[in-house]
Amino acid sequence: MGRREQKKEELRATILAETTKLLRATSFEATHTREIARCAGISEPTLFKYFPSKQSIVDELALDWLGRATASWSSVDAPSPGSGDPLAALADPFAPLISELEADRSYVSLLLAHSNLWNPGQVDRGRHSDQGDPLYEATQGAFGAMSAFFAAGQEAGQIRNDVEASQLAEIAFGVFRTTLQLWATNYWKADHDLSARLTSAFDVLYKGMRLDD
Repeated sequence: MGRREQKKEELRATILAETTKLLRATSFEATHTREIARCAGISEPTLFKYFPSKQSIVDELALDWLGRATASWSSVDAPSPGSGDPLAALADPFAPLISELEADRSYVSLLLAHSNLWNPGQVDRGRHSDQGDPLYEATQGAFGAMSAFFAAGQEAGQIRNDVEASQLAEIAFGVFRTTLQLWATNYWKADHDLSARLTSAFDVLYKGMRLDD
């Protein structure tokens, strides 16, 4: 990477960092592009060369968060015969993420409420079903890792094999996403423990996936 490209990447990172600070200090509504530009030490027109709107910046922050949230999935060990509940293997890589989420609930709630992360059809930068799209690429790695995990469980005789491993990964991601979104936004108006909530959700999920003797 040349010096010019490096400076662009550094400025892009600065814009994201300053936006994060403002979002944490105020709110989505009270954060304006002119203030983001001022904090980043640039003009508003320069800001728009990197991001066309405040929404696009928040979408980028949410995308970055998703990448970090799903990165641990690739480190999940494949279940082996006789190892008990195969979904228990998901607990270790998820533990650091859950701790981070519980310590930063308000910010995660802001990202989920104001980004288009869960509404890809509304994102003006393109369809997330297209190869090469940032969200498509970020989620493909996670789905691939989880599909491989469930395929190994099927081969080990622990998980039903009448459903494709890719669909099991789709179901598991849906459980994770919905549980996380409802918890982060306090949808149920109750102070649920995220770790316990996910544990019980995956327990129910495994009971439906388990291959009965």
